[in-house]
Amino acid sequence: MATVFLKHEVADYSAWKPLYDADLPRRNAAGLKEIGVYREASDENMVVVIFEVENPEVIKEFLQSEDLAEKMKEAGVLTKPEVWVGNPIG
Repeated sequence: MATVFLKHEVADYSAWKPLYDADLPRRNAAGLKEIGVYREASDENMVVVIFEVENPEVIKEFLQSEDLAEKMKEAGVLTKPEVWVGNPIG
């Protein structure tokens, strides 16, 4: 199981979050298990979402969806997501 950290800036967190929540079926279908949603302490519009995935390639495919790109634009995502994938150790 890999952990995915996805970071991006949104125009308005309070507008973004309901649209993000409504997209849960897409994330479930892709096999993404949400661990948490966080906002940067000094910038409430900088968001980090953490997922667990069986196959790390899933996140690459997920983020390449044109439909997802439209949804992100509609939700006010301002920056291309930064993605970091980690594997547990120990």
